[in-house]
Amino acid sequence: MPYEAYVKRAVELMLEFRNLKARYEIGSADFHYLATSVQEGCEFFVTTDEKHMLRPSCRDALSRHVEVLAPDEALLKL
Repeated sequence: MPYEAYVKRAVELMLEFRNLKARYEIGSADFHYLATSVQEGCEFFVTTDEKHMLRPSCRDALSRHVEVLAPDEALLKL
């Protein structure tokens, strides 16, 4: 994919995630990583962020785009 298209999609995803960011107090850098994983078609997103990303409500909200997993859960999937 051309770089410009990648950037456009990442920006679209970040704008879509804006409300989730505020609701769950997730850092901006994390949403950049999420947008990248979604755009690249990753099966899941691995994080150790139990305070934000691994909360069930946050996982549910993001499940439309990518499955959020803890490292031990990702190992089981692999």
